[in-house]
Amino acid sequence: MTKAESRSYEGPDVSRQFTSGGHVAQDELFALPVYHRKQANAQPLGMFSFAATLLLLSLYNVGARNVTIPNGAVTFALGLGGVTQLLAGQLEFASGNSFTATLFTSYALLWWGWAMIHIPFFGLTGTYNGQPGAYTAMGQGAGDIGSASGLFFITWLSISLVFTLASIRSSIAVMSWIISFDITLILLATSCWNPENASLLKAAGGVGCVSSAAAFYVGLAGLHTKESSYFMLPMGSLQRAD
Repeated sequence: MTKAESRSYEGPDVSRQFTSGGHVAQDELFALPVYHRKQANAQPLGMFSFAATLLLLSLYNVGARNVTIPNGAVTFALGLGGVTQLLAGQLEFASGNSFTATLFTSYALLWWGWAMIHIPFFGLTGTYNGQPGAYTAMGQGAGDIGSASGLFFITWLSISLVFTLASIRSSIAVMSWIISFDITLILLATSCWNPENASLLKAAGGVGCVSSAAAFYVGLAGLHTKESSYFMLPMGSLQRAD
């Protein structure tokens, strides 16, 4: 068809369609029509993963059902708090949200690190293949478990404080979550350094439950959008009005 003929052509558009990425749309290859959807919000997934893992550990720490060994939370720390939260962090990177991407990825590694302390394979606690871990009664650092664990939580506290400063202009809900988690880390560290004081560990569990509730609230607020809900949850925005 010549240019003159194309100008006078009034039939249907026979030009090839292109996707948003510039590729030729091959609609004939699919049984269903192609829809260009926006990327889903991964923040609720990351928040719920963090909240559920922290809740279980905190319930153990307050002595719920008289549980004294927190190793049951290792499964949550590896899967939900670790893998799932890491996935949410990578999705946030793809969405261009640097804060939540860094936060979710970092906290996922926190849970993995905590889980490694309690898994005998890594040689820190317990006995693996007949060999005592470094921090067991027969290990080389038998008396260092409290100090080492306390420093572990303090180091993560320094990272969490960075997130606290970065969230100053976010919302009251987000800041309440992160600050309460900061306090939880402080109490966990001090309970490791003072194992004879059981009230410190229970206090860490209590504040951890509060932090978990705040995290659940933030995640729920992310699910309640104008398109999917009849109401919105207030977050207490701290952003400066233009």
